[in-house]
Amino acid sequence: MNREQATVMCARSGKRLPTAAEWYQFALGTDIKKCHTAGSDVVGGDMFPDCVSAVQIKNTVGNVWEWVNDDVISGQYLGRQLPETGYVKQVDNGGVATVTVLERESEITGEYFWSKNTGAFAMIRGGYYGSKTDAGVFTVHAQTLPTFFGEAVGFRCLR
Repeated sequence: MNREQATVMCARSGKRLPTAAEWYQFALGTDIKKCHTAGSDVVGGDMFPDCVSAVQIKNTVGNVWEWVNDDVISGQYLGRQLPETGYVKQVDNGGVATVTVLERESEITGEYFWSKNTGAFAMIRGGYYGSKTDAGVFTVHAQTLPTFFGEAVGFRCLR
């Protein structure tokens, strides 16, 4: 589903898409080594039972990207300029990169961040089954068209 479809599906059940910061909070503590990040297809949710966050939310990393309800306009997110595409070195309190580098420096903040300075985009988080070591809690694709859809993109709803 694209982001608008995901938004509608959540609303029909009295819920909403999480913000990027909310997604980050419930994904914290996920051990990416226990998640589906090096496969060739989407798998059932119970295939990786140890892919769980500190607050017991399953499968936030890998398997499919997850839509969040945030926009990036001309490289601006929440009133600040996003860094260039690269490996995450530093994040804000919502887990979105504030500094990126060209080469991975750390396993802790070595996930990947995609951004673009022109255009209107939505965000997806966590990575998908083929992201390998680029997937993780700090992984954000901030240059995704809100109309994009594909088998490796999903969503979850919050009350």
